[in-house]
Amino acid sequence: MTKHNKTKGLPYTHYINRPAADLILPLFDRMSPNQVTALGFMIFIVSMVILLVSFGESSYWIFISYFMLFFSYVLDSVDGRLARKKNMQSQLGEWLDHSLDGLRILIINVIFIILLLPYIDNSNFLLVSGVFLTIVSQTSHYIFSSLKEHILSQKIGSVLEDGKGSFRVEFLRWASLPTDFGIFIMLTLFAAYPHIFLFMYICYGIFYLLVLLSTTYITLRFNLN
Repeated sequence: MTKHNKTKGLPYTHYINRPAADLILPLFDRMSPNQVTALGFMIFIVSMVILLVSFGESSYWIFISYFMLFFSYVLDSVDGRLARKKNMQSQLGEWLDHSLDGLRILIINVIFIILLLPYIDNSNFLLVSGVFLTIVSQTSHYIFSSLKEHILSQKIGSVLEDGKGSFRVEFLRWASLPTDFGIFIMLTLFAAYPHIFLFMYICYGIFYLLVLLSTTYITLRFNLN
């Protein structure tokens, strides 16, 4: 991973994910950052398999799937902290980390859609469109944000940090909370109730579309002025 300044981040990342990563960081001293990245991704894949076989059932396996997702996401912070601690930042590590992050978003949405399709009336165009809206808007938001960071060298978080402390900035941080992957994976806790899960998933798609439009507007505003 290359060196760059960390912004305060969204509330979930700032108050839960990063502190959890700091807590378990000593457990991974004998591993390389890239090994931790790969381990986190493998745990993510296993959690998706468990979700596939337990979806729609009131089973403790659903909670196991969620906690594996939670731990996988914590490891996504551990690898960066380990790289800085051991002075092992590299472009390869950063590429691997961001590539697997993007793959996570794609895989989890594809799995969700596969699980939800049997509960959708295929003649209902709006319902079908709503389901696919999440994968399109969330993936697009991730790609746009990554390209903006690497081409324009700008993060929305950095723009907000410029006005740190203002009520508006804190409001935007908390209003953007659902975009944090750590919040998104909480949807799996409702996997025992497919129709509730379907409703919440479509709401996520609408929310992400609004976020995508908003961040695009902010990017254009700060770079065209």
